Amino acid sequence: EIAWHNGGTGGYRSFLGFDKAKGIGVVVLSNSESDIDDIGLHLLNPKFELSNKSRAAITLDPKVYDAYVGHYELIPGFVITVTKEENRLFAQATGQGKAEVFPESETKFFYTVVDAQLTFVKDDKGQVTHLILHQNGMDQRARRLGPDYQPPPPRKEVAVNPEILKSYAGRYELVPGVVFDVTVEGDKLMVQITGQPRVQVYPESETRFFYKVVEAQITFQRDSDGKVTGLVLHQGGRDQAAKKIQ
Repeated sequence: EIAWHNGGTGGYRSFLGFDKAKGIGVVVLSNSESDIDDIGLHLLNPKFELSNKSRAAITLDPKVYDAYVGHYELIPGFVITVTKEENRLFAQATGQGKAEVFPESETKFFYTVVDAQLTFVKDDKGQVTHLILHQNGMDQRARRLGPDYQPPPPRKEVAVNPEILKSYAGRYELVPGVVFDVTVEGDKLMVQITGQPRVQVYPESETRFFYKVVEAQITFQRDSDGKVTGLVLHQGGRDQAAKKIQ
């Protein structure tokens, strides 16, 4: 009998398992979104086989890539931008870094920095209409945006009085068990959501702040007396309110 648990967040995976009868415990930590459960189980008991997830890139005429260059909207505010650079294909999602994708067929490409793949879909006229992102067991459709689409301009950081930053310090409950812990470190406002690392947010006004590690923003709310009562998380086209509890 093996007791085990796994978990993960953006770019990281973990596994912990025990074989009580044998007195063996295994911890596997990975800076990748690839599933690592098979590694942990195999170390506990070799009868569990390791998954073979290696992918092999094929050689394509770089002219094939021209048809895929463009912007693809997964959800409002979250766009995958596909570019061709020196006969290589790259994909960059909103708020994330640019990464090369490699062909395993003429329409399907894979990342090496994360366990994810892209499939480009064409209509009966041969025009690319959308792509499908395969990740974490999900297939998500992203429609191709028109040639007139313009990415939003980069956000600009402004200076904010440190006393205003201090007024935002506290804990804000999004849902039961999920809390924003807001702190001030020097002249920086730091935010940590339950189960995630602490990161800096940057002011674009006295009340609105933006992340650089992900496409998301936070707006702090005050009552008529000027007291901070909550915040709103803007992410993925949604506005989620969190009440200040401490």
